[in-house]
Amino acid sequence: MNELQKLRDKVCKLEAAYDKEEQVRILQEIGAELINEYVIEVGNMVIEPLLVEAYYYHKDKFPDNSVHAGKESNAPTYKLARQRQKNHFGELYVHYGTKDGIDVVLSANDEYYLSFLIKNALVDNKMVTQCKISEMLCEKCDKCNGCQKGAQCKYYGKVILKSTKPKNFEIVFVKRRGLTNDYANEILAALPINKIRDYPFTAGQSITEIVRCYIEEQLRTEGYNEEQLKQLAKGIIDWKKLKG
Repeated sequence: MNELQKLRDKVCKLEAAYDKEEQVRILQEIGAELINEYVIEVGNMVIEPLLVEAYYYHKDKFPDNSVHAGKESNAPTYKLARQRQKNHFGELYVHYGTKDGIDVVLSANDEYYLSFLIKNALVDNKMVTQCKISEMLCEKCDKCNGCQKGAQCKYYGKVILKSTKPKNFEIVFVKRRGLTNDYANEILAALPINKIRDYPFTAGQSITEIVRCYIEEQLRTEGYNEEQLKQLAKGIIDWKKLKG
């Protein structure tokens, strides 16, 4: 079985979905799978996603204009996005200028745009954030093809998404960062809750809010592990207030 087939199957379900709730759920599933089961290999650089944000634009079904390619502007940033964010499944999209981040593209045809921004990741076992990821990638590049600020990256046309041994992290979903449009409140970012104390995540919600929401949800279930939840809350939020 092709190592990307599971992702392809989820993208096919997204293509067929018209209900927004279902679309968001599928995007969340894809984000979780990217974190738990894949790495990005570009040249000799291995990027392990920790926090990803989904960017999906379909004119009729999901017109989220926070997606670069969904904007009507002819500025270089958006022209490049319209080339890269569609029909380049498993490939790379380096934001114009090469210092604003990278996405993994998962669109499988020309009818929509779909990519996942790598907001936080491990590179050489060090946690780095969005802009630093693309800077590190482009600093190491010999630019032998003349990348033109990301428009002609020499890695375009290559599948850079690779499967890896499953990490089995418990993934939680939060808002994307810095958005103000009609889709700003959609829960389209994913990160591992069991790593939230280990790294300074730059999520769209505060660490306190993420931990509080997660613990409150766990407390509503049967058989939760109180000691684990206490450890998660320690130094972040008052356990007594959570437990009531």
